[in-house]
Amino acid sequence: MRCSIGFVYLFSYYLLQFCGHTWIFSNMTARFLSFGLDAIAGTFYFVGVMMCLCQLLSVLELFHIADGIEESQLLPRLVQVLA
Repeated sequence: MRCSIGFVYLFSYYLLQFCGHTWIFSNMTARFLSFGLDAIAGTFYFVGVMMCLCQLLSVLELFHIADGIEESQLLPRLVQVLA
């Protein structure tokens, strides 16, 4: 039972991360194609909240390893999250 709950949780987590990063990428691309280089200044303010949320949620990956939900090494994932 624990395996299926962990799988559903990880699937939902990675789906949320994928949708968030896809939203960021598509909005950045649309703003660049619409406004050109003039969009550089306002793009961070437009997608900044979602970008901060996705980066904040990436800290959960460390807890996934610590709780045993995901089998991976902690040090490489810590470097990935902090970089």
